Amino acid sequence: MRFKIILYGLLSPLLFADMFDFQTIEKANSAYVEGDFNKSAKLFGSLKNSDSTVAYDKANAEYKAGRYDEALSSYKKAKGVDEAQRQHNIGNAHFKKQELDKAIEAYEKALEVRDDEDTKHNLELAKKKKKEEEQKKEQDKKNEDKDKKDDKNKDDKKKQD
Repeated sequence: MRFKIILYGLLSPLLFADMFDFQTIEKANSAYVEGDFNKSAKLFGSLKNSDSTVAYDKANAEYKAGRYDEALSSYKKAKGVDEAQRQHNIGNAHFKKQELDKAIEAYEKALEVRDDEDTKHNLELAKKKKKEEEQKKEQDKKNEDKDKKDDKNKDDKKKQD
């Protein structure tokens, strides 16, 4: 009997902690559904015994709140959840940060795990945007070179006059 009392005394804080975590998770999910992503992320972050699923949910809330660096950090801790979806979301966060090479890499990793139309679409979008940016840089460089040449020609003409 004494052993049971001691065992109960040792386990009861764990039971209450799990109940508290469950309530916090419920509140975090409710905040997410209501669109209060900052509150949701904060609640998920307050959990003491969080697992990869909690880290993933926290990352999703941080992403929705526009906190992409924090979301990426949380996604990295969320190993063990749906890897294709995790990599897809990592790609989305990098895309939002204009880190197109990293976004492309994450989308490709997601497609290695599972074929998915949304991921394919996002990969093509990231590749297209990267190509457009490269073309814009090339055009800007041509324009800059042309401007330098025009300035030099003006200077040469002034010297002749």
